[in-house]
Amino acid sequence: APGSANTCGWFDPHDPNIVYFASTLTAPSTTPTGGYDRETGKYVWAKPADMRIFRCDLRQPAGSPWSLELIAGDRNAYQAEGALSPDGRHLVYCSLETGEGDLYVKDLQTGRTVCLVQQPGYDGGPFFSPEGRRICYRSDRSGNSLLQIFVSDLKFDESGSIIGIEREHQLTDNAHVNFGPYWHCGGRHLIYATTEMGFRNFEVFVIDADPGDLPGSAGSLKYGTRKRRVTVADRADVLPTLSHDGKRMIWTCQRGEDGRSQLWVADFVIE
Repeated sequence: APGSANTCGWFDPHDPNIVYFASTLTAPSTTPTGGYDRETGKYVWAKPADMRIFRCDLRQPAGSPWSLELIAGDRNAYQAEGALSPDGRHLVYCSLETGEGDLYVKDLQTGRTVCLVQQPGYDGGPFFSPEGRRICYRSDRSGNSLLQIFVSDLKFDESGSIIGIEREHQLTDNAHVNFGPYWHCGGRHLIYATTEMGFRNFEVFVIDADPGDLPGSAGSLKYGTRKRRVTVADRADVLPTLSHDGKRMIWTCQRGEDGRSQLWVADFVIE
């Protein structure tokens, strides 16, 4: 709808006609707040209270509110940044219902919702690992407007429903904004954007996130090791994601002469 805020779209892995996304449906009723670029103040991630998560059947009339099914949210607190598990059973997302950004997971088979991460500060931007046993996310755990990268091992019950986390791993711990982690298809690495090269110049890095029991693993945990720079350019390189086979990276970049944000694609090779 005109003036509405929309974000975080995701295709159902089993039905290409079903899409999940977050929306206010109408113009946001609250003033957007947020932002994690302390020196320039240019980047703001809006968190309107009436942002909710919907499911859309693309076979219904496009853009019609009656084709949307409410999955999470009640217009009292921001709920967005959702992602689906590889089997399509679980939806993980960020909620501000406690006043801080916490991570929740909803079992789409049973309708049960569980809080996974409820720590001081904002935790958001979660994604399931390719094997579906872990999630990655960004966290302002220290409350200093610097985001760090985390991975958590998920806990399941006998029916296969996620009921919590077993262990949390912190991959970065520095004086920078580390933003938008995303999994490589092998499940042993993450890519993310960081201000490590300067607050006015986000760059994409890759880092180990290896549980030790995946193909190619050496049998030991490797979280936060072998950090390598991927992009080299002036201005911001942010929001990287990878193709399903891990061979292509797409990201938002400002390296053009006019400094505008554009989408770039490149071959991705990991050593």
